Amino acid sequence: LLASGLYSDLQIKCGNDMYKVHRSIVCPQSDFFAGAMRFTIGKESEDRMIDLSEDDPAAIKALVQFLYEADYEPYLLDSEVPNRPPHDFLGHDYTYAFPHTYPCDKFVCTICLEPIFGFPPEYDTGAMLLHSKVYEVAEKYQVTELKELAAKKFSLACGLHWEKDEFVDALRHACISTVTEDKGLRTTLAKTVADHMELLKKEAVKELLSENGDVAVQALELMAKRLS
Repeated sequence: LLASGLYSDLQIKCGNDMYKVHRSIVCPQSDFFAGAMRFTIGKESEDRMIDLSEDDPAAIKALVQFLYEADYEPYLLDSEVPNRPPHDFLGHDYTYAFPHTYPCDKFVCTICLEPIFGFPPEYDTGAMLLHSKVYEVAEKYQVTELKELAAKKFSLACGLHWEKDEFVDALRHACISTVTEDKGLRTTLAKTVADHMELLKKEAVKELLSENGDVAVQALELMAKRLS
């Protein structure tokens, strides 16, 4: 229905992009859109169009896609952790209980850090920033399930590509676009820094942490907890 626009009774505009959507699909999932349909007046009411051109086009595309598919690109690969034997050398199942039964490095289990879900091999590291922007529009337009999915994808992406320059861009956007009390992305940032102390060698990371004390403190708390 989204691709064809058949029976569309609402349009969502974002810059040059126009989406012919259906109120029966988008409104039940978003209090914002439901409210807009109730209170829109004037030309927007006549045209049945909502203009979101102030937002990032890629994030709005992901938002609309999610409303129809319950997911957005890049998709996750639902698969078991690669390269992990099913049993230890005694034939026992591996466990995440302490002490771990899988080799650890610097007190952090290398398998615990591996996501159960992954991204395709061609995954674009720039999607870290996309997930942060999707999280932002999901909060803005009150799509709770999308916000949760964006946080999950953001976490997995940071775990895979924390050493890339794009991580700094994602860190900056996540800190700017969320309030201190919203921990969905900030906790991931703190965990990533705690897991990879070498990030502190980057001046941009240190500067962002100094400006966002809650993330820095949470990272320190995580490191202290591991040492104890």
